[in-house]
Amino acid sequence: IKDYEIKIHSLKSSANTIGALKMGEMALQLELAAKNNDTEFIQKNHAAFIDEFKNIKAVLDEIFS
Repeated sequence: IKDYEIKIHSLKSSANTIGALKMGEMALQLELAAKNNDTEFIQKNHAAFIDEFKNIKAVLDEIFS
């Protein structure tokens, strides 16, 4: 869970840097859940976060291709 917390923190920072605020907020909530060992919250919300990540990645791929 500590590794998850570190990785989701990095994604939160990156998302906020590029203006992907929804993704940043989702990452914040997941990061807080990891800090609190709330694996139930993570299990319920991780897939939606990954979907948002994929959406942002698709937009970036289009812009930079």
